[in-house]
Amino acid sequence: MKGIHTILFISLFFWASCNQDPIFTMISNEVEPKDPLINGSPSKIVKTSDGTTETIYVANGKLWKYSVGGGGWSQAGGPSNVYDIAAAGPDLYMLSISESGCSVYKRGTSGTYTQIPNNSGYSMIQGIYSNGDGLYAGGMDGGAYAILHIESGVLKVKYPIGSPLTGVAGNYYATARGVYTIDGNTLVNSTSGYTIAGIIDAETGKIIAVSSGGMIFEITSPTSVKTYETGNNFTGALAVYTP
Repeated sequence: MKGIHTILFISLFFWASCNQDPIFTMISNEVEPKDPLINGSPSKIVKTSDGTTETIYVANGKLWKYSVGGGGWSQAGGPSNVYDIAAAGPDLYMLSISESGCSVYKRGTSGTYTQIPNNSGYSMIQGIYSNGDGLYAGGMDGGAYAILHIESGVLKVKYPIGSPLTGVAGNYYATARGVYTIDGNTLVNSTSGYTIAGIIDAETGKIIAVSSGGMIFEITSPTSVKTYETGNNFTGALAVYTP
């Protein structure tokens, strides 16, 4: 009986060892993660273009740039405490947030940085966005919200809005209560009451917006909207992919 028990124990040992082999194989084949070049929680990534040169930017308190065509990532200088960015053609806009307040800066084609005066009356800026032509910002003052716009080099109120600004695309802006037109401030059909997490120009004559509750809105005009319910939760991260 002792011999049988010994054989049984050895058999179980080798069976357990064989069972574990795939796990150890996977561990041995894992690639050790590299330390990130850009730490923390990076902002959205944007691209500027002057017609000949394209540059990609991202921020994590500091501003970083990547020259398309080579060169890798490097710090781009500029203001400190940059946590949001937006691009409009060749111009880069940066939102700097510190204990002293919120400031918007512009980096033009000359490479110089200029602070944009804020004459909106909304001291808190929650985020900045661009539709490719101009800069828009989400302003907050107490419980009041507004979409801000740069006019004649100054940040001014475009429209008071009933909830925070969550994005801009084409002629539309998104809020936590629906999608509206920038020209005319008209509520887009079928979007009322939805918390819009993100919005993007699909570059096909359509605007795509998504709600945090899983609804997709395909907007062709303020009165022509197709909706798709997915049952998922969207964070607002959207991108256009061209194969």
